[in-house]
Amino acid sequence: MVEVEGVVDAGAMYTVVRRDLFEPLGIKTLERRRFKDFGGYVERDVGEAGLALAGRWWVVPVIFGEADDAVVAGGHRA
Repeated sequence: MVEVEGVVDAGAMYTVVRRDLFEPLGIKTLERRRFKDFGGYVERDVGEAGLALAGRWWVVPVIFGEADDAVVAGGHRA
Protein backbone atom coordinates (compact mmCIF):
# COMPACT_ATOMS: atom_id res chain seq x y z
CA MET A 1 0.00 0.00 0.00
CA VAL A 2 1.14 3.53 -0.79
CA GLU A 3 -0.32 6.69 0.72
CA VAL A 4 -0.67 9.54 -1.77
CA GLU A 5 -1.81 13.12 -1.29
CA GLY A 6 -3.92 14.70 -3.99
CA VAL A 7 -7.27 16.29 -4.65
CA VAL A 8 -10.69 14.62 -4.75
CA ASP A 9 -12.62 15.69 -7.84
CA ALA A 10 -16.15 14.26 -8.04
CA GLY A 11 -16.32 15.48 -11.65
CA ALA A 12 -13.23 13.53 -12.72
CA MET A 13 -13.93 10.17 -14.34
CA TYR A 14 -10.55 8.65 -13.45
CA THR A 15 -8.03 8.57 -10.66
CA VAL A 16 -4.58 9.80 -11.71
CA VAL A 17 -1.44 8.76 -9.84
CA ARG A 18 2.15 9.04 -11.02
CA ARG A 19 3.54 6.02 -12.84
CA ASP A 20 6.55 5.78 -10.50
CA LEU A 21 4.17 5.02 -7.60
CA PHE A 22 2.14 2.35 -9.47
CA GLU A 23 4.93 0.31 -11.02
CA PRO A 24 6.63 -0.84 -7.76
CA LEU A 25 3.21 -2.13 -6.60
CA GLY A 26 2.95 -4.38 -9.66
CA ILE A 27 -0.01 -2.49 -11.14
CA LYS A 28 -0.01 -3.18 -14.87
CA THR A 29 -1.24 -1.11 -17.77
CA LEU A 30 -4.21 -2.54 -19.67
CA GLU A 31 -4.28 -0.10 -22.58
CA ARG A 32 -3.25 3.33 -23.76
CA ARG A 33 -5.93 6.02 -24.24
CA ARG A 34 -6.13 9.56 -25.49
CA PHE A 35 -7.58 12.16 -23.09
CA LYS A 36 -8.60 15.78 -23.54
CA ASP A 37 -6.55 18.01 -21.25
CA PHE A 38 -6.53 21.76 -20.63
CA GLY A 39 -3.78 22.17 -23.21
CA GLY A 40 -5.18 19.79 -25.85
CA TYR A 41 -4.86 16.01 -25.93
CA VAL A 42 -2.50 13.67 -24.08
CA GLU A 43 -1.97 9.91 -24.23
CA ARG A 44 -1.69 7.98 -20.99
CA ASP A 45 -1.61 4.33 -19.94
CA VAL A 46 -4.69 3.05 -18.08
CA GLY A 47 -4.98 0.18 -15.60
CA GLU A 48 -6.96 -0.87 -12.53
CA ALA A 49 -6.01 -0.44 -8.88
CA GLY A 50 -7.52 -0.70 -5.43
CA LEU A 51 -8.40 2.67 -3.89
CA ALA A 52 -9.16 3.23 -0.22
CA LEU A 53 -10.76 6.57 0.58
CA ALA A 54 -12.68 7.67 3.68
CA GLY A 55 -12.95 4.10 4.97
CA ARG A 56 -14.32 2.66 1.69
CA TRP A 57 -12.55 0.40 -0.83
CA TRP A 58 -12.99 0.21 -4.61
CA VAL A 59 -11.24 -1.27 -7.63
CA VAL A 60 -11.14 1.63 -10.06
CA PRO A 61 -9.75 2.52 -13.47
CA VAL A 62 -6.59 4.56 -13.03
CA ILE A 63 -4.43 6.71 -15.28
CA PHE A 64 -0.67 6.30 -15.02
CA GLY A 65 0.26 9.96 -14.65
CA GLU A 66 3.50 11.57 -15.71
CA ALA A 67 5.69 13.63 -13.36
CA ASP A 68 3.85 16.91 -14.06
CA ASP A 69 0.29 15.47 -13.87
CA ALA A 70 -1.85 16.35 -10.85
CA VAL A 71 -2.73 13.49 -8.46
CA VAL A 72 -6.54 13.24 -8.56
CA ALA A 73 -9.05 10.86 -6.97
CA GLY A 74 -11.94 10.73 -9.43
CA GLY A 75 -15.64 10.55 -8.61
CA HIS A 76 -15.99 6.86 -7.71
CA ARG A 77 -19.27 5.67 -6.27
CA ALA A 78 -20.22 2.45 -4.56
